[in-house]
Amino acid sequence: MGKDHPITRVELAGETPLGQTDLMRLDQAFPQSEELESLVYNDARHSLFKRVWLRDDRLAGVRWVGEHPQETEWLVGLMLEHREIGTLRPYLLAPGGPVSKENTKGKIVCACQNVGALEIKRAIQAGAATLQGVQSATLAGTGCGSCIPEIKKMLGQESGFSR
Repeated sequence: MGKDHPITRVELAGETPLGQTDLMRLDQAFPQSEELESLVYNDARHSLFKRVWLRDDRLAGVRWVGEHPQETEWLVGLMLEHREIGTLRPYLLAPGGPVSKENTKGKIVCACQNVGALEIKRAIQAGAATLQGVQSATLAGTGCGSCIPEIKKMLGQESGFSR
């Protein structure tokens, strides 16, 4: 990922989940050392298999199978920055990384898609001026539809008139 901070990144895609043998082969591709500590999370039921390698409280490698590749971006950042893990250790295997203590969702409006009022408000302020715009920006209202009246109400409040 650059000559100043060299790391190797491999992404694979396939129709069938990887088996235990495949995971072992992937892990063998990572340089082995007694200096490395390994943290592992395996959930065969949901086809999630994660491993991180640490050296001197710094992230040395990641194997992340079964979740969207974006879930590892923050880990790649830690490797590139060569930062000490410190208080981030409990979050290394969590999807998306550390959870912010600030409430970025607000009161949940759409339970089907787990979308909160603050997210809908930000979408409206960013230009989503119709129900379809809010649905496209947030996915709110695309499940059962029971939240659509609330979304329409928010559209009216944010824009100054009802839709």
